[in-house]
Amino acid sequence: MSENNNNQPKNLYELEGMSTFKSNWYNPNFEKHHIGPNPYWKMMVIGGSGISRKTSGTLNFIMEFWSGTYDGIHLFLAEREPLYDWFTSQLPPGSWTMSVGEIPSVKEFYKNKEEGTSHLLIFDDQMNHSANMKIILNYFLYARKLPKKGGSSLIFICQSPTGMASSVGRTLRQQMSMFMIKRINSLSVIGMLADEFKFGKTKEEMLQMYNYCNADSPDNWLLINLEARNPDEIFRKNYYEFL
Repeated sequence: MSENNNNQPKNLYELEGMSTFKSNWYNPNFEKHHIGPNPYWKMMVIGGSGISRKTSGTLNFIMEFWSGTYDGIHLFLAEREPLYDWFTSQLPPGSWTMSVGEIPSVKEFYKNKEEGTSHLLIFDDQMNHSANMKIILNYFLYARKLPKKGGSSLIFICQSPTGMASSVGRTLRQQMSMFMIKRINSLSVIGMLADEFKFGKTKEEMLQMYNYCNADSPDNWLLINLEARNPDEIFRKNYYEFL
């Protein structure tokens, strides 16, 4: 162990020799989207009922930023939707799975996954299924670093996190590294997120950004990246306009 006399903590992940112990991160589009540098993140997509286009926004985000990043894409849906059928038709055969209704345990899902592989998991419209919510929380708690030296990114799509008042819901929100906010039915969502996550913005500033991003089109969104290395890249409109 070497001494450190400059009062600045070291980034242990950047030490010589650490690379042999780290996950094999593969984030081919990092210079494009600046999310990372590792490709494993957890995002909540929030949008009200009607024309918020949560599914469309989620799939646009994946296709623009994460093409060619993951070995498998896995959909866990409450109901089958035409957009997901179209999306999976664009993927290579054998690279995706779709489950409607039931969600396997984390242990069961990863039982046959090869070491070092990476996966993207999407959980859509599950808030009214309490048994599934407990299982989903375990994915968000443990799946980011599974399988060994691989990893997973996870997306949870819902109408409003204000309805997630249970301990499961609160813990799930706290796992998120990103939020995509589409058009919402109640602006109380913005206030709740501002209070809970301390983005460094007032509620009024958050509302201004939300309105700016979503006023013109239901296809737009406000993206919040809590793990952004550059503070100027925490908030953005859609793909590339940093706020």
